[in-house]
Amino acid sequence: MLKADEPVTGDPVQVAEALPTEETETPIKGVGAEGWAEIIRLAVLASLPDESVDEKKWGRQTTVSQYQVKTRHGWFQVRPVNKLVNHGYWQRHTVKYLDPEETLKLEFLNVQDPPEGPLSFTMRTMLQARVTTQFAQWVYGVKGINGKVDANVALAIDSDCTLDMKSTHKPGDLLPSIQLVPDVTGLRVRVVDIDARQVGLARGDLAKEMGNGSQTIVNAIVNEYEGKILRNLRRKIEKNKDRLQISPSQLLTKKKPEPAKSSEAPSSVTK
Repeated sequence: MLKADEPVTGDPVQVAEALPTEETETPIKGVGAEGWAEIIRLAVLASLPDESVDEKKWGRQTTVSQYQVKTRHGWFQVRPVNKLVNHGYWQRHTVKYLDPEETLKLEFLNVQDPPEGPLSFTMRTMLQARVTTQFAQWVYGVKGINGKVDANVALAIDSDCTLDMKSTHKPGDLLPSIQLVPDVTGLRVRVVDIDARQVGLARGDLAKEMGNGSQTIVNAIVNEYEGKILRNLRRKIEKNKDRLQISPSQLLTKKKPEPAKSSEAPSSVTK
C-alpha cells in the first residue's frame, strides 16, 4: 500500500489480468438467442479485471536546492545540496466493478430488419462500478489539502452486432435446424451516469467537481478493454457455434408439460 507521502516506484499503471484459461472457461449452456446473450455476458465478465488503478499522477516530485552550513577550523563552510521533495497535485484513481455477476444487465437497441441482408442491432451491457479518487496537494515537501472522493458510475458496453440465419440439416432430424450466424462489428465502453459523494472533504462543491471530473478518467481506463472484449466475443462465437442453433424438430417432439395436480383432497358431496 502506497502512503500519501511516499513516491511511486515501478510501473504507474496496475491492471489485473482476468482472461480465463481454456481449462477453466465457463461453458455456454443456453441455445439459440439465449446462447448468444450468454456469450456476450461471459465475454464481458472474462475481459474485465476486478480492479483497475491509474496512478500516473501519483508521486510527483521536484528537486530543490538547500544549503548545508558547517564549521571547520573556525571557518564557516556553505555547500549547496540538491534534494528530491514531493511537489504538485497528486491523483490516484481506482475503479472497482460492483458484483458484475449480479449487476450486469443486457438489452437490445436499434434493431433493424432489412428486407435483404442480416438483422442488425446494438446489444447494450450495463455494469455498475465505483471509482475512488485520492488526491493530495504538495508544495515543496509540505502537504496541503488532501482527501478522497467516491463516485458510483454506470458503464455501458455497446456491441454493434449483425445476425444472419441459415438452415442446416442434421442426420436423424425431421426438419432442418436454423443456425444463427452472429458477428460483432464494433464495440464501445463508456460512462453513462456518475454520482459523486465526498469522503474526507470539507467542501461538498469540491467533491462534486472532482467526482464529475472522474468521468473522463474512468472513460480512459475502461476504453482500454474495448479490444479485449471484442476479441473475446469473437473467440467465444467461433467456439460455440453449435449452441447457436434452433431446432424446430426438437420443438415439435417436445412433450407438453402435464398440468399440476392439486394437493387438496376432493371435497365430499353430501346427499
